[in-house]
Amino acid sequence: MISLRLLLTLYISSGLLWSLIIIWYLNQALVSQYQPSWLRTVIKNHGMSEIVLYGSIMLSPMCLLFLTIISIKKIIKGEKL
Repeated sequence: MISLRLLLTLYISSGLLWSLIIIWYLNQALVSQYQPSWLRTVIKNHGMSEIVLYGSIMLSPMCLLFLTIISIKKIIKGEKL
């Protein structure tokens, strides 16, 4: 149960950290008037922005969490990464 709480805490904190990084990046891109092509597409297609933000904020930390767990298991077993 303690490991589940730890994993949940790590997932939530990495999600919040990742969302802060994304918000900072998007803010800098909008302020400097330099937007990458994918950001211009998101701005033009209003409905797609929620999908991009959800994917980048919710799914990326989950993938990072699973990759960390798999790496730790491989290290414990003595396999190469």
